[in-house]
Order: sequence, then C-alpha cells, then structure tokens
Amino acid sequence: MKRKLTAFVLTTVLLLSCFIVTAGAVPQPVEIGNVNHDGTVDTNDVTLIQRYLAVIVSFDAYALGKADFDHDKDVTALDVTAMQRSLALMDVPDSWGGFFLPESPIQRVYSNYASGRAMTGVPVTITAEGIITGSYYPQPDSFFEPIEYSFEIGQGDYIRDENGKIIFDDNGPQYHYDIYAQQDWSAQNSITYLFEKAGNYSVTIKSRNRFGFEDLQSAYIAVTEPYSADTPVITSVITDRGNSVELLRHDRIQPSRNDESLTVTTLATGGSGAYEYAFELRNPNETVTQAYSADNSFTIDKDCLPGWAEYRDLKKRESEYVSEQFAQGAQWVEIPDEFIYEADHYAPYDLIVKVKDSNGNETEETVKIAPIYDFDYIG
Repeated sequence: MKRKLTAFVLTTVLLLSCFIVTAGAVPQPVEIGNVNHDGTVDTNDVTLIQRYLAVIVSFDAYALGKADFDHDKDVTALDVTAMQRSLALMDVPDSWGGFFLPESPIQRVYSNYASGRAMTGVPVTITAEGIITGSYYPQPDSFFEPIEYSFEIGQGDYIRDENGKIIFDDNGPQYHYDIYAQQDWSAQNSITYLFEKAGNYSVTIKSRNRFGFEDLQSAYIAVTEPYSADTPVITSVITDRGNSVELLRHDRIQPSRNDESLTVTTLATGGSGAYEYAFELRNPNETVTQAYSADNSFTIDKDCLPGWAEYRDLKKRESEYVSEQFAQGAQWVEIPDEFIYEADHYAPYDLIVKVKDSNGNETEETVKIAPIYDFDYIG
C-alpha cells in the first residue's frame, strides 16, 4: 500500500503577558482546536490532529494545547470526534473527558473451531469482544458499560429450478436466507450453536454501548462433516490483539506496528487429551521456538515480527531527514518515496504450531504471520 505522507511543523507562538499594540500587530484571539493557527477552527484542523495521531505530523507545545479539544489533558481520537460534532453543530455532551466515542467497535471475534474445522454435531462457540482501552481510546471500560451484544447465524443461497439453474425475476437472481440461531441484546458476548448440516454459514454480530451507539460485523464459517479425531486436531489459532472477524480463519495473522508483541493461542480437540504444545517461528534471521509444554500460548517479540526491523529503520531515517529540514527552517516536509513502508514488499513468516497428546500422537499446522501493517490513519 503506497501512501505519500506529509509532515508539518508548527512554529512556536510566544504569548506575551505585556506588549505594545502597534499598527499591523493587533493580536487575534485563537479558539481551542485551531492547531494550524489560521484563526479558524475547521476541517483542516481536524485533519491535522488525525495526522498527529497517526504520527506523521509534529506539534509544538502551543498546538498540543489547542488540540486538546475535550480538555482532558491528552490528545486522542476523542478530540477529533468532538471537533467533528462541534463543526456539524451537534451537541458535545459534558461527560468523561469532555466526550465519549460515538460507537461501540467490535475489537475481536474468534471461535473455538476455525472456519473449515467446525463439524456438524459439535457445539461451536463464537465470541466477540467490544471496546478495549488503549492509547487512542483511554477511557476506562466502566465508562462504556454495559456493552451488549446480539448474534445471528444463518445461511443463504440462490433459488434454483429442478435442473439446478438459478431462477431470475425482474430484480435479478432470486435469493433466500434462513436464520438458524439468534441471540438478542444481552451482556452475553458469545453464542454456541450445533450445526446440523455441512455448508457455509454467515454470522452477524452487533455490539452497543450504554449510549446506544452500535457496531456491526459479519463473518463466515465453513462447517464440515464429522472427521476422525483419533489424533489431535488444531481447531483454531487465536491472537491477543484486536483483529477482524476473519480471525475465524486460522491460517493467516496480520500484526500491526502498534503491537509490542503478538501472542497466539492454540485450541485443539481429539486424541487422548492432556495436550502439549510447541511453536516454531521461521524467519530469515533466526528461528524462534518454544518446546513442547502444557502452555498453549506463544508470545512473539516485536523484533521478530516480519517487516518490523525494516519499518523501524525507515522511520528512524525519516525522522532524521525531517529534523534536518526543520532545522533549516522548513514549515512542512514532503516525505520522499524512499521512506515509505510497503508491507507488500516483505514475505510473511511461517509459524509452525504443533500439538501432541498423551499417547504421543502429533499434528501440526502452518500459520502465516503477515508483514507488519503500517496503520497510517486514525479517525
């Protein structure tokens, strides 16, 4: 993913408690939020704060004070949202930190049986996790609670005639959708369902916070006929980070530059139980291993994640380049292509996950750890 990044520096404004007013030097009052010092609070200021949060813009102390729109002594996505509501002439409630997030994002969805590992006749549990605390959302969980969830599991297909051909009407191909399980709004953040037939199913998950703001995610899970479980079967590999609902898959994991580390957890079934787990991360520099033990989790240091060393080196050289330009009096600096990080340029690493039961029966799976993703936009 290519993206031209532009960095700005905002010159320091000295506010003097005593001054002489002369023609052409009348000081103009500047509102909170006016981080670009043009005398107006508008979408340009919102964009500039978003760039600051994405670590592509530098603010001086004066601009930082103006960016703290909700007066909580910190500059976060809350300030962006509050400014956007204010500019749209919407009410900005006087609540924790001066504002609350107008959404209830689903941060993580996972299952004890990944897509393609779920069997008919075996209960499958799908779990969702809502708002989490973090650098961009520093509110305590209690501020949003109670968070409620709803679930719907269904299956759709085209309507066909006796010869198997899709039937069309004036609106196009005819389609039907059957709902097999529903769970209404409640604090229960998981749903367990026993699939009776093999096939592809959709899972719709909603979350809402105490302010009524909702989020929706959709996932798909493939259910198979019962398979032999005389030996251990790895049913899912779960990570500890916020991830899309594609985590119902277990063959690819996408880290981000915001992770200090990445922890993967293995779930298994079949065999004689009393499992032991082993992990092996293969990369060009070194192979990181965790020998067989009862611990089914494996933590990978940030330095071992694919693309991280390259990303860190690029950002270091970019910072040095920008600092040199600022020292020469530049107010903004266009980042050359040589400093742009592209995850597609780096190969994923193989994570070998192994499970052994008490009889010594062993199985293994290869999970792709994708190159670290550069989240360059927050908003």
